[in-house]
Amino acid sequence: MAYEKIDSILQSWAASLNLCIFNQFGGQERRFLYITNSKNDCYQIDIEDEENSKFRISIYFVDGDSAKEGYELHIPTSIDGLSKDLHEVYKTILSL
Repeated sequence: MAYEKIDSILQSWAASLNLCIFNQFGGQERRFLYITNSKNDCYQIDIEDEENSKFRISIYFVDGDSAKEGYELHIPTSIDGLSKDLHEVYKTILSL
């Protein structure tokens, strides 16, 4: 995985919003976090390593009070666009 190429970007972004990024799941290296919006809906943001320094940011509805069950959004990104795209994803979740 190429997470070492983006970890500093992820950590800086997460620290600026007081968020916690998880680095592992089921013994596998991953990058994901959870955000709860003002409607008390919880979303998972998953940053997936694709190929050739390309990444995908995915948003998944996890739990909450609104009718967003099954909500998913996938955004292709690159190292250069990652910070901007993460900020946009965060704003999207807050607006849902």
